[in-house]
Amino acid sequence: MYKVLPGNGTVASPPKFDSFMGFYPFEINGGAIADVSAIPGSSQYVVVIERNGFPSGSHMWPINVLPHNYLCIVDLLDLDENMVMRKKKCILNYQRIDDPWDVDGNGIFRYAQNQVTNEQVIVVDDNCIIAGTDTNYPWSNDFNLNLTNVPYSQQIIDARWMIVCFQEPIFNLAYPHF
Repeated sequence: MYKVLPGNGTVASPPKFDSFMGFYPFEINGGAIADVSAIPGSSQYVVVIERNGFPSGSHMWPINVLPHNYLCIVDLLDLDENMVMRKKKCILNYQRIDDPWDVDGNGIFRYAQNQVTNEQVIVVDDNCIIAGTDTNYPWSNDFNLNLTNVPYSQQIIDARWMIVCFQEPIFNLAYPHF
């Protein structure tokens, strides 16, 4: 991970490299970072969508492996002697989300993103995130849509999003993250 100073958006003050901060430690089967979002008010803690990149050419269902899509909280400043970030806690598996209120009314108290990759995360407040996903259209058409009958399909077909809220304020800076 690198620290980059943002500048002010003008040609005279562009973003510039500042320093190397450290190495991000992937979970087993992890190998790519889809997105990072700072915990509001912090330059030390971030949430990271970690994924496996999904095997090349294996974007069709059914498949012999499941995507690896986890949301983890990471302390950017606590490094070991090899400059590896040592405080990391994975808090959500996008393929196994509890749905205690059965929000979609299907009688199943669990939800799973069925997309191959999850691409965006924004920390909204102390308890909630907005998570965006990529349906990988045109390789997949999860709803078997006939695109000639779907107005504005090109503008909307390739993404979905969800709001996930935790009972505890895990994105509050006073919360014991580790």
